[in-house]
Amino acid sequence: MEKEQYAELQRVKLEFFTNISHEFRTPLTLIKGPLEFLQKKGDALDREKVQEQYTLMHKNTSYLLRLVNQLLDFRKINQGKMRLVVRHTDIVAFIKEVVQPFQFLALKKMIRLQVNCPQKELYSWFDHEALEKMINNLLSNAFKFTPENGQILIHINQRTMGGLDHISIGIKDNGPGIEKNKLKEIFKRFYTEKKGNTINAEGIGIGLSFTKDLVTLHQGHIQVESEPEKGTEFTILLPSAKVSYLNKEGISCKEISDNDFLIRSSEAESFAIGINDELEDEGLSRSRSKLPVLLIVDDNRDIRSFIKQSLNEDYAIYEAEDGKQGLEVAHQIIPNIILSDVVMPVMDGIDFCNAIKTREITSHIPVIMLTARSSEESRLKGLKTGADDYLTKPFNMELLSLKLANIVKQRNELRKRFNREIAIRPSEVTVTSTDERFLSQAIAIVEKHMMNTDFNVGMMVKEMGLSRSNLYLKFKELTGLSSSEFIRNVRLKRAVQLFEGSDLSVKEIMYRTGFNTASYFSKCFKKQFGVIPSEYVSKMKKKNKAAGL
Repeated sequence: MEKEQYAELQRVKLEFFTNISHEFRTPLTLIKGPLEFLQKKGDALDREKVQEQYTLMHKNTSYLLRLVNQLLDFRKINQGKMRLVVRHTDIVAFIKEVVQPFQFLALKKMIRLQVNCPQKELYSWFDHEALEKMINNLLSNAFKFTPENGQILIHINQRTMGGLDHISIGIKDNGPGIEKNKLKEIFKRFYTEKKGNTINAEGIGIGLSFTKDLVTLHQGHIQVESEPEKGTEFTILLPSAKVSYLNKEGISCKEISDNDFLIRSSEAESFAIGINDELEDEGLSRSRSKLPVLLIVDDNRDIRSFIKQSLNEDYAIYEAEDGKQGLEVAHQIIPNIILSDVVMPVMDGIDFCNAIKTREITSHIPVIMLTARSSEESRLKGLKTGADDYLTKPFNMELLSLKLANIVKQRNELRKRFNREIAIRPSEVTVTSTDERFLSQAIAIVEKHMMNTDFNVGMMVKEMGLSRSNLYLKFKELTGLSSSEFIRNVRLKRAVQLFEGSDLSVKEIMYRTGFNTASYFSKCFKKQFGVIPSEYVSKMKKKNKAAGL
């Protein structure tokens, strides 16, 4: 019996590695092919055709990265190294953030994607990164099988199970469904559906198994209901009370000391973590418009059209017809600047501006108010909500263009100051108190994990309570740095402060600031300050000697 089980295990493993080899071949082909094509014919192609090839390569690089990350996480779970950090957060707002990037895919495939919850807010204890991976896996699966003009609905509810409160997250599609005899198999590790002679028609057989393992680690349950030709619904049930996570192996609550959950790994794994962070940040950067993103919020279609026609060469422009719609669009695209009318139906410009400036995710966005009212009282009311500037209708388009350009220039100067200054003072590079608190919190988190070589963007995401994409955009707007660059920037500035204020050796400072190889530390330091650490120390000593210190 044992011999048969061993043979079956070996067969399954062999099939898995065969499948994954095929899975890697497809994106690699779609990266290598366009690259060779551009090398041969790139100079003769127009810009649009070149961009198509870049887009194809970027799409498949991102897919390959997701595949590798999933395999690494899968390995961690199998070895018992996957750890969770649960925080008390509004789970409705978080899930909406995670779903936002899928809206573009929904629009492209003409699929209705909607998040429904009876409550506007629903606070629960959960691990942000783990839940993001669960939702991403299940949504990717739903999009794979949902036809054009179909729908994917996400329902969030509270439910009592076993005497404990749970959050129920249902993801339902109207795709082809799953046959009853296959329902019990889909969560099995390495399970792949065979169609004729084709193996692995829809994946490598770890996606749903990995999701189930994550849910189980999160003390939850996952179930599936499906009917052929009518669609499929996956439901995740996660305990919402803190007591469910206390004293559980591999889980820490936010109040517990970080030393209880820091994950140590080998130097090679740490390097891989850094590369993965940079690749993901690069992917987010490529998906963003190279032009500043401008959101116009005005109930007058002609005004919006006039501004758009006048500014579309210098800005990537989005529109909304009232404050409520403007908030939704702002949360979805995170613009660089907002231009808003004051008098609008549903939600006026004053309430809209106040909402933008008091929400952490959008507080950094500059707002210019447009109004037909010329009174000082109206002007003051707008500025008190946090508006960055005010313009009275009818306005001069050249003046508006100049105001926008000045705001872009001012924000660029603030970003340069953050990179230039060794002393990190958030108050000097932020405009709103919300932004100052955000930056202070982010710096404090990096400082707290300064000596942890495994600290990465994923851990920063957990502590900050924002989705990865929104954290990236926030850092980029305030500091000009990606999330991974921000962490490295704070560490390097601390290294300089230690060089100048202590007698520690270069190697000791390297370890104290979270770098575990001298070559990587030197490379990063030189990129930031123009010299390697030993040269910096030598120059500093000469300078001090000349000054008689």
